[in-house]
Amino acid sequence: MGNLLKVISQKRQNSNKKLKWNMRKLSIGLISCLLGFSMLISSTTNVYAKVAWGTDGKVYMGDTDAEVNNAKKNIDVTKTLSADGKSIHWKIEFNKNRESWTTPWIFVFLPDAVKAPKEIKRYKDGVYHDTIKIEDFNGSHNRWHAEKGTQGFEQEWTNFVQRTGNDGSMAEQNAWKDQGRYSRLIYSKEASGKTAYTWEFDTEIIPGIDVDEAAILAGINAWNHGYPRVVGYGPHDTDGDGVSDVKENKLGTDPTKADSKPSKDKVYPPVVNDGKKYVKKGTTVLSNEILDRVTVPREAGAITKETGSVPTELGEGTAKVKVKYSDGSEALADVPVVVYEAPVAPDKKTEVGDTEHLTAEEKKVVEDAIKAKNSKLPEGTTVTVDEKGKATITLPDGTTEEIPADKLVEKKKPKEKTATPTDVKQDYDDNTGKAVITGKAPANSEVKLKNSNGDVVATTTAKPDGTFSIPIPNTVKDGDKVTVTATETGKTESEKSNEVVIDLKDPSAPTIEDVYVGDKDVTVNLPNDVEVGDKVRVTLPDGKRVEVELTAEMIAAKKAKVGIPEGITLKKDEQVTVQLMDKAGNTSDVIVTKVKEKEFDKEKIAKIEIKTPPTKTKYIEGEKFDPAGMVVTLTDENGKKVDVPAEKFAEYGITVPTENLTKDQTKVEVKVKDKKAEQPITVTPNVSKTEMPVINNAKAGDKKITGTAEPGATLTVTTPEGVKTVVAGADGKWEITLGTPLAEGNVIKAVAKVNGKGASNEASITVGKAKPIADQVTPAIPKEKTPVENPTNLTKEEKEIVKKKVEEANKGNFPNGTKVEIGTDGTATITYPDNSQDKIKGSDLVVKKKIISNKPTNKKLPKTSITGTSLSGVIIGLAGIGMSILKKKKRED
Repeated sequence: MGNLLKVISQKRQNSNKKLKWNMRKLSIGLISCLLGFSMLISSTTNVYAKVAWGTDGKVYMGDTDAEVNNAKKNIDVTKTLSADGKSIHWKIEFNKNRESWTTPWIFVFLPDAVKAPKEIKRYKDGVYHDTIKIEDFNGSHNRWHAEKGTQGFEQEWTNFVQRTGNDGSMAEQNAWKDQGRYSRLIYSKEASGKTAYTWEFDTEIIPGIDVDEAAILAGINAWNHGYPRVVGYGPHDTDGDGVSDVKENKLGTDPTKADSKPSKDKVYPPVVNDGKKYVKKGTTVLSNEILDRVTVPREAGAITKETGSVPTELGEGTAKVKVKYSDGSEALADVPVVVYEAPVAPDKKTEVGDTEHLTAEEKKVVEDAIKAKNSKLPEGTTVTVDEKGKATITLPDGTTEEIPADKLVEKKKPKEKTATPTDVKQDYDDNTGKAVITGKAPANSEVKLKNSNGDVVATTTAKPDGTFSIPIPNTVKDGDKVTVTATETGKTESEKSNEVVIDLKDPSAPTIEDVYVGDKDVTVNLPNDVEVGDKVRVTLPDGKRVEVELTAEMIAAKKAKVGIPEGITLKKDEQVTVQLMDKAGNTSDVIVTKVKEKEFDKEKIAKIEIKTPPTKTKYIEGEKFDPAGMVVTLTDENGKKVDVPAEKFAEYGITVPTENLTKDQTKVEVKVKDKKAEQPITVTPNVSKTEMPVINNAKAGDKKITGTAEPGATLTVTTPEGVKTVVAGADGKWEITLGTPLAEGNVIKAVAKVNGKGASNEASITVGKAKPIADQVTPAIPKEKTPVENPTNLTKEEKEIVKKKVEEANKGNFPNGTKVEIGTDGTATITYPDNSQDKIKGSDLVVKKKIISNKPTNKKLPKTSITGTSLSGVIIGLAGIGMSILKKKKRED
């Protein structure tokens, strides 16, 4: 019958064959349906379970051998343990071979060894489909979730698992279910078709349960729960030796032979839970709390635990716990512990006022004394003292030790009383802006402010001069009565001071007269309830406060003027606030006003002038004029002008008939509301700009950029090396030195800004050609001119002399490669390496030689009648005779 149902289902779902609706086939279909329903009704009694276990702990289940084989091909369960061993990643595959199903059910019974998954990723035909949170398996969208022990869980166990049969083959699965090994069921109903489904999810492992033997079942069956197929894992024991196949495979023994069996200490080794326990030094037997940190999986059966060994050295160590199993095997578990010294009482007891009721301060003293005495207690240890003085020392793991009260505290001896505070009153603290209680008390004593019930509402410490000031807390209200006490070290608390009635009633709010741009003071109208000594506080736009104490004259006039400090100029629309403050520090509401600009006596606007063209400057015929970038100048009857950008036209009541404008028009008559209109015109001057800086012309090769600007202005200069900043000197000059010379065509830009002014317009220059060397070098003229025979026609030798003198005079002045040539008239032509030239005039370099004459003078010598010429001849003759005589004399010798 089961096979007949399959045939019917397959026939109905066969999309490759067309149905022929004739009466004969319709009759056959009706008969088949009736047969199918009769089978469905009797299915629970005629189906026999088929269960196939593998020695790997994996099971395949179906209601026939064929369905078992189909389960092997159709479903798979894969589990992957995380690297840290704390979670399992599951992959469940349904309808792997993509058979055709009619609205199939897919399901998974999760093991109790893990917590519920947070979400499930779903795939269809190997492609990611969606991610469903576990809480969304709630009955909607054909998705469900059932916890063990619930009616739904039991009912669906019958529908999904029990459908494979009831002939005893499922005894193990039923027993595991009854033992609670299956914690929850997750299932859904899917659309008809041949879709392969995959679920992937992560589960956190629950400590103390062996995940190797975690029981899980996953499966698929038809809409009516027919054709059940289930795959899973569990602690099946093939050879019946008491050790599951999973464990035997893991430990290397044969799961099919009963005599091949590992001992339980190997199968179920002890597990030590996270965390450290604290052990008192000298302990020989471990406490149950420590023994209980060692667990074994429940599958191990009965075990016993006892102390193996305990470390003796202070600090971290390892204790050994011996675990004995029912098969006689044993295992030692290493338990991390911290050995500590038993706490002892301090050498000296703490004196307390009442040993039956310690104060919080007294408890703190006892706690600190215990910590000081037991400085080697483990970090994180806490000490608490109860109201009778007994101390409880709690170690980080919760272990506690106690020290009795009679070893820690004793009743204190009576102490001298502290002097009572004086001059106690309500006052106002200018520094904090709050009402305070002030007075005098013993120096450095603790001062307490108490309400009428005696409760402490605030504390402070008196200064070395005895004065104190306590801010009045919010818990104290207007009309409350307070007192003050003082306590000196080593003395008891003083008597209460004089009583002070708190005054926290705020004064009435003042009013402010209009404040205008450039005003030097603010006029405040005073209410009736102010007194001499109260104050008016004005807060200026920059946050600075100015306070004026009220005098009798101000109160009589009902006005107080508060001056604005030098250097502060109020601007339009800035905010000024005013507040009254009485002597007790109470303040009125804050009154805010905006700074206004005084209106002109006459403000009728005559015309509007376009100063800056609109954003779009080119138009085609018929295109409308765009005034978005327009800046206009308003002119009143007093001749005052102000620029107004297009976005503020509405504010000034300006209407521009743009539809009548042309692209070339620069003046246009406009409609402007005058002072008599509903919206009067308010003319606001522009924020002054810093003057545009000047950049001096620069040439290629220059390494400095110079210029002028307003003195003290900060300039942002854009250079080929990037943006640089410089501050103009008192004379307005500025200079920037570059690392590399400028090149022709470089663009230099500069913007200047002076504090209190807007940034200037941008100045720019383009670097020109380099200066010729001739413009950079001034030839030096030799100190002395060169004498020559003819200054208009120098000889070659004379030219060479002049050239050397020019070169000598310009050593270090002329660049290498400079040539000097001397003309016939003495002019020097200097040719530089860039072929630029300089000249030095010949008249600056040469001079005509002075000539000594060789002509006879015809003057007579004294006492002779011999002329100069005759005398020369006589002298020559006498010289010749003298020479002859000398030669003769020499021959004779």
